[in-house]
Amino acid sequence: MATLNINTSEIVAFTAKLERMHRSNLPIAVRETLNTIALKEIKQNSLLKTASKKFDDRSNGSFFRSNSKVVFAKGFNVSQMKAVVGMSTDKKTGKAGQSAKDFEEQESGGSIGGRSFIPLEASRTSNSWNRKPKRAYRIADIKKQIIDSKDNIKGRSDAEKWVLSSIYAGVGGLVIGTKESPDGNRFVFKINKIFREENKTIVAHSKALFAYKKNRSVKVQPTRFMETSTLIGIKKLNSTFVKEAEKRFKTGRL
Repeated sequence: MATLNINTSEIVAFTAKLERMHRSNLPIAVRETLNTIALKEIKQNSLLKTASKKFDDRSNGSFFRSNSKVVFAKGFNVSQMKAVVGMSTDKKTGKAGQSAKDFEEQESGGSIGGRSFIPLEASRTSNSWNRKPKRAYRIADIKKQIIDSKDNIKGRSDAEKWVLSSIYAGVGGLVIGTKESPDGNRFVFKINKIFREENKTIVAHSKALFAYKKNRSVKVQPTRFMETSTLIGIKKLNSTFVKEAEKRFKTGRL
């Protein structure tokens, strides 16, 4: 949270001049300063720049433009006046709504639920843990195509369920394997080839694309995303107040 101090040596002369004018001029100058910083310097500028550095998978900015919100300062009581910038969940549903809600945890650190699918290296750009998932493997787009070999297909054994699931998904399809790792993960594979060999059906798959554990929660480290955006945006707080004061000198009531 940043505070506009109108009694600092840098702007005290402007404050004094506004106070000698009609009593509405100082509150208007303060209000317009707060709203300009919140909208133009934070929401439309520093917030998007910070997003491109901290959230690689949303670096195009569209998510942050549509899901951030400014609550503008109102009224004439300078001591109670404030403008607020943050991620909004108002009227948001589905993936966008959940993502916006998750930012509270991502800001200060904590646990985020509903992370059944975790992208592995093979599903990420340049096969790097530090990069976003490849466009073809965005879970929101492909989730309905994934076949769960344990839940969706009946078979006499895990091996039979795996083969039947792969045949059902087809070459290029995605199947959750039956085997479970010691930490409870199963893995999503892309089916590369299905063929017969010595009266057996053979399934060839690529490396695992996702680790799967139903309704898992994951711990996230604090990003200080909004705090960083705010600290950058408020650097122009005093200079913006000076500009707004000069506007009042020209157009305000005496």
